[in-house]
Amino acid sequence: MKKPMPEILRNVFRRKLRTGLTVFGITIGIFALVVLGAMAEKVNFLVSGAEEFLSQRIALTEEGSHPFVSTELIPQALADRVRGLDEVACTERDINMLLDPDEAFSFGMPRMISGADVREIEHCEKVVPGRLFSNVAFAGGDWWEPGEQRMTVLGVDIADDLDARVGGTVTIRDRDFVVSGILQRSLTGPDNMAFVSLADARVFLEDQRSIYREVDLSDKVSNVYVIPKVGVDAEALAERIQDENPDLDILSPNELVAPLETNSAIFNFMIIGVAMVALVVGGLSVINTMIMSVAERVREIGIKKAVGATDFDILREYLLEAAFIGFIGGAIGLGLGALAVRFLNDLAQDATGTPIFVLTTRLLLGSLVFATALGTVAGFFPSMRASRLKPVEALKAE
Repeated sequence: MKKPMPEILRNVFRRKLRTGLTVFGITIGIFALVVLGAMAEKVNFLVSGAEEFLSQRIALTEEGSHPFVSTELIPQALADRVRGLDEVACTERDINMLLDPDEAFSFGMPRMISGADVREIEHCEKVVPGRLFSNVAFAGGDWWEPGEQRMTVLGVDIADDLDARVGGTVTIRDRDFVVSGILQRSLTGPDNMAFVSLADARVFLEDQRSIYREVDLSDKVSNVYVIPKVGVDAEALAERIQDENPDLDILSPNELVAPLETNSAIFNFMIIGVAMVALVVGGLSVINTMIMSVAERVREIGIKKAVGATDFDILREYLLEAAFIGFIGGAIGLGLGALAVRFLNDLAQDATGTPIFVLTTRLLLGSLVFATALGTVAGFFPSMRASRLKPVEALKAE
């Protein structure tokens, strides 16, 4: 016996206040799931981009230093120790610093300046195509020519914040730079980076800390990375470099990526926690609503069974009602969550120049499916109870 949707709707909203409160409980849970889920998705994009960047890199540092922790500069000549190895495709040096040295806090990836050598970039792209900036493409322009200074390539978020265009001029730390290129949005770290030459980055360092004016920075960088040739085991190469250079600290790809995976796991556990809260609050609400609905419609169930409805027909009817309640609550929570994410992203864009939430298809569909499944599962026990009522006993109920 098939139930038309209008009758299911009438049954669901027979007690509007009770159903409304149940839908509200699910809505709150899904709203929180969408907002925090969008935050976690942003973090996951940043982490996945960083993992892709570091997964085929070996970091060379002086003993006691660390590329993610130490603020001390290291000699770029460290790269000369490994360039002759057969397994090494190329080396890469950079100098990283905050775009705004006074920026105290930034959610996710802060706005950064990255000093780079375009000759290294071009060489690495030739010998290991896509390995250096595999998730980055240009929306316009290109890298500056080797030897040029006061040129910059901007990530899309910084470009938007500075209202930059290719060929135009922007001001970075009180210095004017010509924009040679703007990168496409990747939802990863480069979106929030301004690339300049190593020479320009050293000038910024001298401006930032007076101690740097008293030393020669021409041989200093923040990081030295080794990029293995295609097919080379990066972990084994890292062990070999460490054995041949015991005075250095060598970090393999696994060691570079491990801290990022920990941060990602923390945010994912947050989402699981919110889902569990939604499961408990929304599930109990649906169970209560469906139990009351069955109790109020015992005679109705008896009549339906008396005229030919099977246990499965009754079970399906009540499960559809429970699923519909979950779907409505999920749809409303999803809509409100999407509006909140858009509003908060606009605020973040104005304040920091970058969005801090990302709404993905899997998050949107997953939230709606979760809410519908929650209603269905929570309504299963009351629905089973309704389907097992004996017609005679149900008709005698008052």
